[in-house]
Amino acid sequence: MHPSQSLVAVGLVTGRVQAWAADGARALSFSLRASAAAARAVAFSECGAWLHAGDADGVLLGVDVATGVEEGGGERWRVGASTPFLNNSAPPSPGKPTGRLAGAHADAISRLAPAAGVGAPPGAVLAGDDAGGLALHDPRSPAPALSLPAAHDGAVNDVIAVPGTRCIASAGGDGVLRVFDLAATKHPRSASDPDEDELAALAIARASDHRLAAGSEGGVVSLWTWGAMAGCSDRMPLPRCKGGRPAVASLATATPAGGGAMLAACDDGTLRVVTALPNAVVGEATRAHGASAPPLQRVRAGAGGGVVATVAAACRQVALWDGDALFGLAASAPAPRGGARARRRAAAADGSDDDEGGAQRKGKATKTGAAAFFADLL
Repeated sequence: MHPSQSLVAVGLVTGRVQAWAADGARALSFSLRASAAAARAVAFSECGAWLHAGDADGVLLGVDVATGVEEGGGERWRVGASTPFLNNSAPPSPGKPTGRLAGAHADAISRLAPAAGVGAPPGAVLAGDDAGGLALHDPRSPAPALSLPAAHDGAVNDVIAVPGTRCIASAGGDGVLRVFDLAATKHPRSASDPDEDELAALAIARASDHRLAAGSEGGVVSLWTWGAMAGCSDRMPLPRCKGGRPAVASLATATPAGGGAMLAACDDGTLRVVTALPNAVVGEATRAHGASAPPLQRVRAGAGGGVVATVAAACRQVALWDGDALFGLAASAPAPRGGARARRRAAAADGSDDDEGGAQRKGKATKTGAAAFFADLL
């Protein structure tokens, strides 16, 4: 989702990258055949001027959001002489994207994220790959501003910037949450003990103290206290559903700085609204992508959290949600009652293995309206 405009970008397995208006019109803004390989990750820059895409061949693409159009069946990117681009050996030419960095990663790019609020160069993007590598790419230079080829023993499943800290956090297939200081990257600033399940998603649970949240394939949202990352400070197992506890594929907050409620996209097709401290599941949005409830792969919030987008690859759709209604569920949730013993009793009644501070379902599941489109998305 664009940080200031009503715009959502998607990457297709055909290698095409598209941007659509995230409003009632849902008009196509631009479309580009970015690569012969699948476009596996997309992210807008912090300022919103750039859209970055990473493909299965490790190629990083940069495009100017304001100038990308499709005319006469062929791609054309009209760019001014002052537009920065990744490969600055020659000026951009019509019919080509504004920048392409071949070999940006030795393996397939798995995740991209804006380098927001950490003192990175304008337009910089964080990238993780299937081999566990992390990099900070500056669109003004073909060489990465930061390269960590072995950040994880396994794929990088998510990476985020932690505003106000000059640090980035990453979660990997090795079940480890790592924090790197951009000023001293030879070794991680901190690393968690390996989780019993693969960590799939990251978010900032509380902005005031940079408390981090990680969602796992085992259906648990864990919290980590900044400066004490070895072990998680709290665990929120999601309520069990048919087939077991749903895996968390993606987490999102209303703003990049985090805090407040989090949205958890799960593999049972349900978008859950989760709060931290107090820990609770305060609402659910179900069947956004049809009655079959296909697994959700991603959730992202637009400017101020007003619009939320979810992706379900199985049905090749993106759904748009009323973000104010979703995040508003946290504000309207009843205050928790009782102490740890009451929480454990409620967890036992729900059939979960909740520990102190674990998640509890509050009231009935809540569904908001959604608009599904992009019939041939993935």
